[in-house]
Amino acid sequence: MAASHIATALSALVLLPLGLAACGSDEDTPASPTVASSTAASPTAASPTAGTSVPTESPSESPSEESTAEAPTTAPAAEAGLGDWCAALGTVAGGVQAVIPDQGEWTTPEELGSQSPGPDDTFTERVSCAMRLGETFEGLSLGITETQYPDEAAASEWIAALRDDTDPMASNEEVDLGDEALYTTYNAEMGMPPFISYSVTLREGDRVIRPSLRDYNVEAPADEATRRAQVLALVELLQR
Repeated sequence: MAASHIATALSALVLLPLGLAACGSDEDTPASPTVASSTAASPTAASPTAGTSVPTESPSESPSEESTAEAPTTAPAAEAGLGDWCAALGTVAGGVQAVIPDQGEWTTPEELGSQSPGPDDTFTERVSCAMRLGETFEGLSLGITETQYPDEAAASEWIAALRDDTDPMASNEEVDLGDEALYTTYNAEMGMPPFISYSVTLREGDRVIRPSLRDYNVEAPADEATRRAQVLALVELLQR
């Protein structure tokens, strides 16, 4: 992936609206997600009733009533799907206030639609959701972008593109989350409007997920260590 293409792709992803109407979002509305939840149980072997004329080892004999109950079946584990993180945001929205206790109240999470790939994109589909703090678009917004790739190699290539990027506005740090992940601060003080984005981009198999806080208060930006802790705590909250 050429450096110029990587820089353009990263800038486009960061600049995709993360707030609502005026701010937009990295990805678009998730389809109804399926949360994987299955329990495995070992089937119980049927044992025939003991009797003088019925040998227990005989395969031709019918089992007793107490052994005819159906054994539990093991359901196959479902894999996480596109839209699961946005669905999780809806269920833990109340906890966001504790993780990011800035002044004001967070709006209700909103799905922002689905995005199809362009001619130069390697992903197959994108979805996104967002919520914001307070009544204006000039405060803090929280967005989640979920991107589906055709395979793990393609998803990992996007992470590698971020890792190798030389954009002077972005600084990356490796973090231990999922299969691979990067914490990124993107300083767009020269943007229109200016903002600073604090995000984690992580790969889960063939998907790439990017929760991001976008702060438009660049005159007095938040302490970087505080924002980093908040973003990582947000990821932990969404992964529960």
